[in-house]
Order: sequence, then C-alpha cells, then structure tokens
Amino acid sequence: MYYLFINENPGPAGVVHESFPSMFHSTDSYSDVTAIFIGSVFGIVSVIIFVIFLYIGIRQKENSQTKIRVWIIGLIIYLGIFIAGMIDYVNFTNSESIKLFLGFPLPTAWMLFGIYLFPLYFTFFYVIKFKYWVLSDEKEKQFRKLCNESLSTK
Repeated sequence: MYYLFINENPGPAGVVHESFPSMFHSTDSYSDVTAIFIGSVFGIVSVIIFVIFLYIGIRQKENSQTKIRVWIIGLIIYLGIFIAGMIDYVNFTNSESIKLFLGFPLPTAWMLFGIYLFPLYFTFFYVIKFKYWVLSDEKEKQFRKLCNESLSTK
C-alpha cells in the first residue's frame, strides 16, 4: 500500500545516461526510511510466522522443554541474522565504500549465507528428533495397523 502513494525514486530503476541516451545507469541507492522500516517489520513478522509454522508441525502432546528451547533459540538467531542483514543494508546504502564477504556485499552475504542457510538448523533437529517429536514408534505402529486394515477390507 505504501508504494501506491509515493513517487518512486528513479535511482535503482535507472536513469538515462547523459552521453548515451539509449543506455540507463543507476544513481544513488534507495534508502527511504519508511520503506526500510516497513520491509524490516514485514521480514521480522515473516521469520516469526515461518518458525511458528515449523513448530506447529511438531507433535504437541509431549511438551518438552528441550523442544521449546531449540525453537526459541532458533527464532532468536534467525531474527538476529535478519536484523543484522537489514542493519548492514542501511549502512550499505549510506556508505561510500563497499565491504565484501566472500565476494558479496555484506547485505547480500547475510541473505545468502544466513537467511537462506539458517533453516538447516531446524532441519537438523527435525531429522535428529523425528522419532520423538514427529512420529513415535507407537504412532507408526498404529498407522501401519490402520493401513493394513484398510488394505484388507478392499
């Protein structure tokens, strides 16, 4: 909604080059404070919802403190990675020099190596604790029994 009521900054989209009118070039980076704030809030809410939905997928009958701790620690680290990426983005747009990490500007590096790779933390615990948090042996036996009953009635 915000973008419906503001004039777009032409910098990131490109402006006509002075010497070569058929070519576009970029100007200053986009650093609208309101847009950055809205994007940050949206990102934080997205991370929280993502982690909550992952937690909902885990069996809730056995309320383990370890399970809750693992998810809360993961949420805090994931939010920290996202917020660090946003802070570096703001610094990147207001700075003359570019700091690189493995050949990428810092905000891009946070996105590639943090935001994209950190869900492997949740995947690791999902795989390791699958038998206890998702499908226990007795639930699997009950499922197989129901499958066998269903197949025998056909």
